[in-house]
Formats: sequence, C-alpha cells, structure tokens
Amino acid sequence: MTDLSPQGRAHLRKNAQSYGDDVLVDVLDALDAALNERDELRDALVNRIFTTPSTEDAISERAEPTSLARPESSEMLRSGNKGL
Repeated sequence: MTDLSPQGRAHLRKNAQSYGDDVLVDVLDALDAALNERDELRDALVNRIFTTPSTEDAISERAEPTSLARPESSEMLRSGNKGL
C-alpha cells in the first residue's frame, strides 16, 4: 500500500517530478489542497463549538412551559368521544 503520510507524499512528489509524471504531481497537489481545506474546516468547526453557548443552554433559554396533554385529546374527553 502506498504511504500517503506527509513524508510519503513528499517522496512520491519528488519521484514523480524526477520522472516527469505531471499527472501524479497534479493529483498530489489536489490531495494536499483537499487535506488543507479539511483541516481548516475542522479547525473552524472546533472553534465554533467552543465559542458558542451549549445546545442545552440555548434550548433551556428558549423553552416555554408546555402542556403534556394534546389539545385534541382534551377536546375528545370533554365531548365524550373516546376517539373510536
């Protein structure tokens, strides 16, 4: 299996350049660009997670008291309809 670690990619790039394999050099460049973008997105996500209020805090601040009974069930009880 090919070593795609940063050192392995550098070695592959060096060999591809010395043999004139422009396609492999382009593929390795695209892979590096994709990995850099992935790292930037991961860092942005981690920063966003740790700089925003937790989900539970946000939910508890917005939550309003609600009734556990469904409106249609209380209507059925008042009218004597058992829902059958």
